[in-house]
Amino acid sequence: MIQIKEQIVGRHLAYKFQEKLDNWQWDWQNRVRPALWAPWCFLKNVWHFRKELWLFRAFDYSYNLKMFTRSLEITADFMESENTVSENAARNAKDIRKFINFLKIYAAPLEEAERLTGKDLTKLCESCIFDENEARNPELTELVTLADQIEASSWKRAWKLIARRGQYWWD
Repeated sequence: MIQIKEQIVGRHLAYKFQEKLDNWQWDWQNRVRPALWAPWCFLKNVWHFRKELWLFRAFDYSYNLKMFTRSLEITADFMESENTVSENAARNAKDIRKFINFLKIYAAPLEEAERLTGKDLTKLCESCIFDENEARNPELTELVTLADQIEASSWKRAWKLIARRGQYWWD
């Protein structure tokens, strides 16, 4: 009878010890570790986004697009690394890069129009006289019209791509 009682007490103590160990592990995983990890993650994110944060202005959405672009660049870099789990990581990284390229074209449509036509905006503007009575330079008008079309099409293509494939851009 005494042996059985000692076994029961021993088991009870073992269960109590295991319970304490489980509680300690839970505390470490859910309280202590995040408290130590969160400042490191914050500082790492500040470092990754330092250029965008430095230039950020709340009144212009282009800065939000720059933050989003930088976030996607980091995601694409990760998907191109060896640390990915997903089978489609390479394809998703390629789609992300394509989206980023569309946003870059959207941000500078005149440069893209110059590249496509081979015309230089600065040379075209040298001969311009900004007077309402003077005839407009047709080449300049054509370049600006093309830039407007490029801007609109790159915007549409970017958001069409993200609507179609954006939900898969995680790993």
